[in-house]
Amino acid sequence: MTPEIALVIGLVLAAMVIPSAFSDFAARRPPRTTALVALVAGLLVWYALRTVPGGLTLSEIPDAFFDGIGQILH
Repeated sequence: MTPEIALVIGLVLAAMVIPSAFSDFAARRPPRTTALVALVAGLLVWYALRTVPGGLTLSEIPDAFFDGIGQILH
């Protein structure tokens, strides 16, 4: 898995955690699955940011995200 694909998957999972967390709290359920998905998302983003040679700056993240989408679709 390339760092760009890990970044895409991690950011998409992180975006999906937000509504899931609201749903869990509204239904007064313990957010176990939400916490696990948030952990996986965080680890994927951390992996992506650490394995790119030279690291990624905040301004380079959108380019890496779209490069990852391009790799997935290719």
